[in-house]
Amino acid sequence: PFDLSAAQPQQQPERPKGAAHWNAKMHAEFSADQEFVPDSKLAEKLRSQGFTLALATPQRGIFRGTSALVNLGDGAAPDVIVKPKVAQNVNFEQSGGFTGGYPNSLMGIIAFIRQSYLDADWYRRAHDSYAKNPAGQRRPEVNTALAALAGAAQIRMPVVVDVNSDLNFLRAARIGKEFALNLWILGSGQEYRRIDAVKATKIPVIVSLNYPEAPSVDTPEDAMNVTLEELRHFDAAPENAGRLLGAGIPIALTSSQLKDPGTFLAQARKTIERGLSADAALAALTTTPAKWLGVENLC
Repeated sequence: PFDLSAAQPQQQPERPKGAAHWNAKMHAEFSADQEFVPDSKLAEKLRSQGFTLALATPQRGIFRGTSALVNLGDGAAPDVIVKPKVAQNVNFEQSGGFTGGYPNSLMGIIAFIRQSYLDADWYRRAHDSYAKNPAGQRRPEVNTALAALAGAAQIRMPVVVDVNSDLNFLRAARIGKEFALNLWILGSGQEYRRIDAVKATKIPVIVSLNYPEAPSVDTPEDAMNVTLEELRHFDAAPENAGRLLGAGIPIALTSSQLKDPGTFLAQARKTIERGLSADAALAALTTTPAKWLGVENLC
């Protein structure tokens, strides 16, 4: 089985000097296959849940860089990397407050993502123009992040966007449509709320099995603080995968966002109890992600 977005590469070092992007939340040039360091404890925990392969996914910034498909067996990084460059990763990460740097609001994040893709397109066209006629114009600046983003867009590399709400799913979908991205979305678990709108996007969904814990109602005060929305989500969240697949939306399952990846199988059983068939769950962990990753013929 494949675990999309599960394994994490070693934390990125401090921003390098040179032709880096001006914004500290832009790491499109980061490549997990160059920084990945196997974590034997995490690999063992994932293997205990039946996983043999996982995506090593960058975890810093809004534009996070490129993930790599890795084997969860023992060995050094060069021996376990199966596919070095799988997808660009984007996250609607809000720092909050006035000290996190731009962008630190949802509106700013969306503006930054859109502007970055516009900048990457300009960057590509400027360098193409200079290559054709270097004598007639000034050489454009070099920017490693924009170069990586432009290159990924040119080959339609998948872009995995991590969202934290059903509304942000639809916002990400609009960005994907605007820039003709090959988009996959790592969902929030709230997609069932807008199933028709999600289906209309025709975007594959990576479904986390991180379900909310039962709200505390031990005291009258606690009970009064629990909203109807929280209660409804607590009840409906395990049905998310089944509802998505039932609506004809392609899904893959992941241990991403679980506090303990060792609880994945228990969460998967809960998902099956709440509407996803066992065969569909197996496909969402094997044949479906293999096809998305282009490794369906991998022995």
